[in-house]
Amino acid sequence: MLSFLFYQKSHEIFIDLIKILFEINIIYEQFIFNFTINDRHISNFLKCLKILILNILIVRIGYYLIVPVL
Repeated sequence: MLSFLFYQKSHEIFIDLIKILFEINIIYEQFIFNFTINDRHISNFLKCLKILILNILIVRIGYYLIVPVL
């Protein structure tokens, strides 16, 4: 019973993180679309920032899915 509650909670957290991921992606795409970038360094910085945010979210998703199983 307790493990089921942990699984249910991790499932809810997973769905919330996916929603946040899509919101960040939409904000990023709107920012890039509205702000034309001529400087390569700024463009590369924004790409790296997006990758960093995605990696952090993936690690969080993995954490919330694996820890309740342990």
